[in-house]
Amino acid sequence: SLVFSYKEKTYEPFHIWEINTDGTELRQLTRGPYHDFSPVYYPDGRIIFTSSRVESYSMCQNYLACALYAIKPDGSDLRRFDYTTLCTLTPAVLQDGSILCTRWEYQDKNIFGGQGLWTVCPNGRQLKLYHGNTFRIPNAVYGAREIPGTRTAIVVWAGHHTTPLGDLAIVD
Repeated sequence: SLVFSYKEKTYEPFHIWEINTDGTELRQLTRGPYHDFSPVYYPDGRIIFTSSRVESYSMCQNYLACALYAIKPDGSDLRRFDYTTLCTLTPAVLQDGSILCTRWEYQDKNIFGGQGLWTVCPNGRQLKLYHGNTFRIPNAVYGAREIPGTRTAIVVWAGHHTTPLGDLAIVD
């Protein structure tokens, strides 16, 4: 199966959907007035994703805040497991079972130091800095994915408050 985010109409929120690889059995897994996006499969069958269900906004501009959530494969048992002050984005599963993600927050840095890479267990425990609170330029990391068989990740480095387009880099 493939899991993805999609919205049926322009002014509706994104939701999590799943479809068989042969194109059959399209099914919507999340509903409601929230944006659900960046889904990934967790090895135990759950789906980890980012959602605006936190019902708050960024402290420095008019963007929705978001956090990490998990659901069972049938869309039931929705649980938030990430409690950030602003946003957690683009989850990816690491070989050790933790979730690699981008966190946008202002802990131990100023407003211009953007998003760093963090890891968190899918039960919300063991939040750890993976890389990033000490670099200045570029000041945002997007779409980090672990390189299989290594302890490194490939990322897109770009500016904070800009389109997430930039250079590819390897972070260890």
